Amino acid sequence: MAAAVVLGAWAWPKTARLPPGAPAEAGSSARPAPHTPAPVKQTPRARSGYWIRLGPTRDLKTLSRTAGRLSERYGILGRVQTTWTVTGYRVVSGPVRMRRAAEERRRVLAASGLAADLREQPDGSYVLEFGVFQETTAAERVARAVRSRGYGTSVEPVRTPAYALTVGPLPERAVLAVARTLREAGAEFTVVSGR
Repeated sequence: MAAAVVLGAWAWPKTARLPPGAPAEAGSSARPAPHTPAPVKQTPRARSGYWIRLGPTRDLKTLSRTAGRLSERYGILGRVQTTWTVTGYRVVSGPVRMRRAAEERRRVLAASGLAADLREQPDGSYVLEFGVFQETTAAERVARAVRSRGYGTSVEPVRTPAYALTVGPLPERAVLAVARTLREAGAEFTVVSGR
């Protein structure tokens, strides 16, 4: 899948010129001195047409397959956008290098009423997870209880991605054909005019 990117072009005038009929200053040569003005950004004109947006969805695999079908069938490319939503807050203590030390920490904290799961990390260290909480206040309360027993801990947001695919701008006939294909596939989408 490819992403379409529009870049503005930059242009610089080569030399400064006097307006027609303007008198030359005394002591100046016939040729004006060249100078380098600030660059002027040339913005492309907004292209009219329609934009189709699929999603948001958490199913990136299906969205990618749909984008591939649109590319094969109609030759149109889309742009995938990702938005992240915080769905909870995880309380974690660690990392600890040795499993035995992590298990001892877990045992001590469990005796205080702070149950935790032991998780091995990709680097071979171990952390204790005290659960995922919907509210930051509940997560911070547990984190403070762990810290009060002499162990470092942190509250980490749990983020969930959602994906959307945007294609366009397309002329009206192309939008109708693509919309028919998407409806047949059972895809949810919206059409927005770019005019």
